[in-house]
Amino acid sequence: MKKSRGKRGKAFFALILAFACFSCVFAPAGLLQAQEALPQEKIISIAVQAVRDVKMSPDTMDIFYDEGNRKWDNFSANLIAMYKKNSISLPESCVLLEGRDFQAVYFTRQEESLEEGDIWIFVDRITGEVISNMFFG
Repeated sequence: MKKSRGKRGKAFFALILAFACFSCVFAPAGLLQAQEALPQEKIISIAVQAVRDVKMSPDTMDIFYDEGNRKWDNFSANLIAMYKKNSISLPESCVLLEGRDFQAVYFTRQEESLEEGDIWIFVDRITGEVISNMFFG
């Protein structure tokens, strides 16, 4: 014996069906698929330009692509603990990273270029947007 869905059940089913049809017709190609991250070379290129934009010279720095953001995660955990211990608000550059899919690229001064400091550049892994940076002089 077949069960009747009732008015609410039929309305819900119709809504789901309409949404599915709407999504198939109007969703841009690829929108429903997971987007791929930019290649490492592209992210580094974007980060190098971001360093130039803050008037630093990436040519005199060592560049580290922080695979999986492991070094940043370790560094930021210590930084956050220090800020909390001293009741200091987190820097805006850290706050901007919350909930974002980013790649950290670290630039450190070479021995002969002591006039510059170190800088982290944070690039959105999908769009290539420079989210923020963090300078240490």
